[in-house]
Amino acid sequence: MLFNILGLFSFLTDLLPLVLILMYWRVTKSPPFAALFVWTIFSILSDVAINVYDDKSDQVVAYVAVLAELMFISILYFLISKRRKLRFIYLLFGMVFVVIGCVKLIRNPPNNFDYLLASLSLLNVLVLSLLLLYEKFSQSHSSFLLSNSLVWFPLAYIIYCSGNLFLFATTEHFPDLFKAENTANPWSIFLMANIIKNTLFCKAIMLEKKKMYVRSRTRTTNTQIKRPA
Repeated sequence: MLFNILGLFSFLTDLLPLVLILMYWRVTKSPPFAALFVWTIFSILSDVAINVYDDKSDQVVAYVAVLAELMFISILYFLISKRRKLRFIYLLFGMVFVVIGCVKLIRNPPNNFDYLLASLSLLNVLVLSLLLLYEKFSQSHSSFLLSNSLVWFPLAYIIYCSGNLFLFATTEHFPDLFKAENTANPWSIFLMANIIKNTLFCKAIMLEKKKMYVRSRTRTTNTQIKRPA
């Protein structure tokens, strides 16, 4: 029962960032939020495809989704970062991982969900998120850090990866963990981490919307002040 409720909430929170972006379309003027909009659509479509296709095909879709998410995060962090060297690192991590993953997919299409790939992807995302958070922390006064909408992206992924990394990494040593009769407990952790991640995405969208509103009001006020009597 709890697992079904979490599954419903997880799906709803997948939709919520998309709904908010459509409501506050101006946030897509910021490239990271435009990237989030595209990724949210892709994520929803991949979830639908996994439920529509047969067992073998949906594993391929899940595999591609893992690679696509890491590439999205690399591009997202590239857009957020202000340091050239770090921007290069974010893109390099994503491109190398995706190329290796694509070669592996072509040579040996998965019959089951690739927990090793998912674990390595989460580990990469965790490292990149900590690196980006450190960059933002070093550029901003701590009291204003959480008012920066872009900070909530690495925070969301740090929580998401921390919740799922151990879960996926231990599957190789505990193969019965994800069997049908045992799925509720471990997958509940995944669903809760996904709900928190999407909730923090929504927090970022609302902060960006507020920031744009303040900028708009400031420009209007300045225009009125400069206008001759």
